[in-house]
Amino acid sequence: MPSDTVWVAVLTGLTAVSASWVTSRGARQAAREQTQLSTSAQRHDRFREIRRTAYLNIIQHVQSLTPVAQNVSNLANQPPSESRKEGLAAELTAARKGFFTYLGFMRVISLEGPPSVARWAGQLGAEMDQYCTILEEFIKGNEEDHQQLDLVYASCETSFLQLVEEAAKTIQAM
Repeated sequence: MPSDTVWVAVLTGLTAVSASWVTSRGARQAAREQTQLSTSAQRHDRFREIRRTAYLNIIQHVQSLTPVAQNVSNLANQPPSESRKEGLAAELTAARKGFFTYLGFMRVISLEGPPSVARWAGQLGAEMDQYCTILEEFIKGNEEDHQQLDLVYASCETSFLQLVEEAAKTIQAM
């Protein structure tokens, strides 16, 4: 019967080797999948953080331009004078500088998406440009543009609020 014992030992050994091979193969596959899931989660978190930062940058920048619009409104309500014209010219310079900075932020938003946020950022950018153009005409002496400034500013506020709302929806959906 020693030959039966040898066969049992060989069969037991082969079974152990096979079980070990299957177990190690399964463990490797599980480790690979865990790594892929972890990498995917990290990528998703990083992408969300990049978008969030881009949205915060553009929102903070637009809010930083509010004093310019308030100064323009205060100056526009004064009677025409050389000091008013100089003050408005200084505010136009600040508004144009702010607009060009905004364009940089808008390009990042266009890259980061989604299209709904980029669309509102573009709309706001167009309105900011229009505001600067009307302000320029107002400085040249077209007093009728005073009401246009107020209307375009109100439109900018509406677009800004829509931009903030779309950005919030996007971040919350991620």
